[in-house]
Amino acid sequence: MGASGTLVHALSCKTPFMVSRNMSQILENGDVNSALKANNVYLSALMFPLTKNGMGKILNTVKNGKLLHTLGNISRSIAKARSIQKQSEYLLGQMDKLTTNTELSGSQTMSIGRLAVPALRYISGNS
Repeated sequence: MGASGTLVHALSCKTPFMVSRNMSQILENGDVNSALKANNVYLSALMFPLTKNGMGKILNTVKNGKLLHTLGNISRSIAKARSIQKQSEYLLGQMDKLTTNTELSGSQTMSIGRLAVPALRYISGNS
């Protein structure tokens, strides 16, 4: 892969993916770490060096059905964590905390609730 947009595409299709070590920073976040831990896989399984040996690692991964399946599970897990519904559920929780914050004025709370909460409830299925 050459760009994070390609990773987004792989996640939307829920397909296995690998990234070059040069791109490894795009994997440094909580949803990737959770997916790796749940599948008992190290981050290094998702990375390859930009060398002849790196291309060999990619080919060996493609040939290894069990590892390829596991990488697919990781992709599906990350895609689920990044789904609009999951994000809406998280934001709804944050908005509920914000609207019950006693430090906000009544007009601030009303504006937040009137604009954001109904949309987030609809998207998350909690309407």
